[in-house]
Amino acid sequence: MGIFPDRSDNNGTDDYKLAHAKHLYVKITDGLSGDQSSAYTARVGAARAAKVVTGAYHYGQNDDPRAECDHFIDTLTSVDRAPRPGDLRPAVDVEEGQSAAWVEDFASHFRSRVGYWPTLYGNTSTIAPMRSASALLAALPWWRAEYGADDGRVHPLSGGSLGCAIHQYTEKAVFTGISGATDANIAMRGDLMLVPRRKKERRQPNECPWRWARWKLGIAEYHGHAGDKLLRPKCAPRIIPLSWWRKVAWYKRHVLK
Repeated sequence: MGIFPDRSDNNGTDDYKLAHAKHLYVKITDGLSGDQSSAYTARVGAARAAKVVTGAYHYGQNDDPRAECDHFIDTLTSVDRAPRPGDLRPAVDVEEGQSAAWVEDFASHFRSRVGYWPTLYGNTSTIAPMRSASALLAALPWWRAEYGADDGRVHPLSGGSLGCAIHQYTEKAVFTGISGATDANIAMRGDLMLVPRRKKERRQPNECPWRWARWKLGIAEYHGHAGDKLLRPKCAPRIIPLSWWRKVAWYKRHVLK
């Protein structure tokens, strides 16, 4: 997968044929109303013409996570084709002090709409503790921002990879054909960053026990609706196995402590 940039409407125009980058993430939405679809469409069109594999990302604010997720998906699918297997997974950028519950809610709602998990972008100090405390977030591909000296070169990650799929290692990289200094990334587990094929997604761990546990406790997407019979996950059996109650205990110990 190699080294590749990510871009937003704050960046200038690029010539992706000269850049020789094989992949590219482009910002398309910000919070509930931010819409960069015109800039996104132009940039992604130029990148695809140069045979670059693209992906969209959403800059998260602290608004309702499900509404932000809907804005992201609806904007993306209104101006572009739906992401296909082999594209970069759509990503959510977490930099505004969101809680683990906020990210869980966004990710769960995203998966309920499109059938696979989004990529989670964020720095080491923010995301590593979330992944340690949440089995759901630990299952998401992690686009990890850690710059080190931020001198345009790749530096070792503190504590090792910690399971990240991509390392954003600088904001001062220089690519031929890319205007100005730019964010740059190197793949650690490039396969995890791609939209999965349906048969691969079937092998994902069963998320229903975790969803039922969140419903039982009234957290994340069920905040304020603990045990609401109308919202009980349809996938949950009438008699709940002991192993599912262990998920409740896990959330109490690690999330609600």
